[in-house]
Amino acid sequence: MVQLRWGVFAKQVILGVGVFLCSIRRLICFYRMTGKKQHKLVGVCVFIWIVWFGWNIFILEGVASNSDKTYPNKPFVVWLNDDQDNHEDGETVPVVIPDNIDTVIRTKRDLEDFQVLAIRIQSPQQIKDPSISVAVRWKEITGNPVIHLYKSYFSPPENPNSVPGCFQYLEDPIMAENQIHNGYENAIATIEGTSSVVLDKNLFMKMTDQNPILIFLFEGVSAGKGTLTLQLIQHGKAFVESDLIYMDLKKVTDMYSQAQALPVEGIKDPYEYFPEQPSAPEVSWQDMTSLNFQRPMDETNQCIIFVHGWNVSDKRFYQQANSMFKRLWLQGFKGRFVAFRWPSDVSGDDTWDIARTFENSIRYFDIEYRGFKYARALKDYISYLASPSGGGFTVNLVAHSMGNIVASEAIKLGAPVAHYVLMDGAVSAGCYDTQAELTKDPILKDDQGNPLSLDGFPTESIPDSVAQGGYRGYFLSLAGLTSFYNLKDEAMDWYKFGNSIKRNGVLLGDRKYIYDEGVKLDKQPSPPTAPKPNPRLVTDIHESMSMYAQSRTRPIGQEDRTRGVIAVSIDMQNYFKVGAVQNEDHSPQFDKPLQFNGAVGVKAYYQRILDELQIPRGQ
Repeated sequence: MVQLRWGVFAKQVILGVGVFLCSIRRLICFYRMTGKKQHKLVGVCVFIWIVWFGWNIFILEGVASNSDKTYPNKPFVVWLNDDQDNHEDGETVPVVIPDNIDTVIRTKRDLEDFQVLAIRIQSPQQIKDPSISVAVRWKEITGNPVIHLYKSYFSPPENPNSVPGCFQYLEDPIMAENQIHNGYENAIATIEGTSSVVLDKNLFMKMTDQNPILIFLFEGVSAGKGTLTLQLIQHGKAFVESDLIYMDLKKVTDMYSQAQALPVEGIKDPYEYFPEQPSAPEVSWQDMTSLNFQRPMDETNQCIIFVHGWNVSDKRFYQQANSMFKRLWLQGFKGRFVAFRWPSDVSGDDTWDIARTFENSIRYFDIEYRGFKYARALKDYISYLASPSGGGFTVNLVAHSMGNIVASEAIKLGAPVAHYVLMDGAVSAGCYDTQAELTKDPILKDDQGNPLSLDGFPTESIPDSVAQGGYRGYFLSLAGLTSFYNLKDEAMDWYKFGNSIKRNGVLLGDRKYIYDEGVKLDKQPSPPTAPKPNPRLVTDIHESMSMYAQSRTRPIGQEDRTRGVIAVSIDMQNYFKVGAVQNEDHSPQFDKPLQFNGAVGVKAYYQRILDELQIPRGQ
């Protein structure tokens, strides 16, 4: 709750007492001159003084803020609504028309970029005087802070001490639907510069002493800082001005950290080396955090690093990272959020199209090999964040899809990670669990009642175990992991397709991988009449796994039977299934609107992530 600052409060008290004493003095003089008692006039003067004093008490309930008071060194930070939420499922990437370019809320997803402004006025009956106007304005501004103000569909109960439910536009699909219709979707004011913006007086006419709270929503339009104030204006002059909140409007990417694995252009594929063994790629990391980022005063030492998956363009990376940051922030996360970027495509194209996806699917396991190698950059970055010079954070990992190759390998290399959550992991389940059950279909059986082998996966495969150069058991040194899986995830078909074509001689120009007492890279003679060179024995486990070995199990993100290393397995359908219709999407946690499935949907999913990372709300 942000109240009138004590300095202003003291001034108003002193001035008010002065006005009162002057009034009494004049009445005494009048009494001495006339010899009459003026009890009624004294009462009127006292009442006027009380009313005048009462007008100077304005309160903003800090429901959108995590602090009771805001100052220039402790602002309420708000991200700009500069994405493009013109679809309920997903965003337009790259942005063509930012949402805040107009004054209309067009989708429920767009509401994720709105904050609450809850104003409580003591003795609201006083402002119903027709000669009094209510206005808001900026003061003490830096930059060009601009917001659009909207009426909230939510009306608070008759409780002057709280505003429960004002966030229902983010939680309840029906409440969100009402907010984007019936006039509530249109802005009532644009607040910019330092000029006063008079609000529609009808907005305040229903306020009573029993219900003195008025709820607004607002979106950030332009970056800047300033104090938002509430004014009472009479006869063209503001006779009361009360500070509501000190606000810092900025791009969402200025509110969290980013890091890039180097080299950006990728590394050489291992089959480019012949007859020599591949040299260990030199990888590192670079801090890409905006210069406008400022560590919040109330930031905790908890850190969540998000690692994206396969075939992610630069713009898609930021869309996913932005969504995850916002949703964790809205659940009360106060620690450091970091998005880690690694070269997860081979196309070099930063667009999202079919041609790019096709090229990356053909070279799916080339990218997996990259993931193993770029893990060292992530490991070094995590070590830095955990060190005193990097902030001394308790580091937690959340990785999506093939990003779990990078994350799991970083932990295997010794990254100091407290907790790790896998989302839709595109990694062989056999890496984490070696039980034979995972190589069998959980439902289909033959005539004798024996489980059938998994459709599309080999019944036998050499190499299979780590000792042979295969996947099985590779990440057994990890422990206590949480895996969110989806048995209906259609995107895992890319993993299945790539896994099926790896073995038995996929041509890579004039060379291919074979198995002959070990995985080897074979090369055709050039010219064809020249002597055939001896195959190169593959000695790097990453090359052996990614270039030749086949997984005999489904990916971890499509498997519910894992035990041991995977301490907790959580079905994504718990959050994203609608009735009997199961979700088949690979990235619903980024693409579904926050109100999806209400209290048991997207919101509950991100709460569960914090629970699995053992980060309490507000930390």
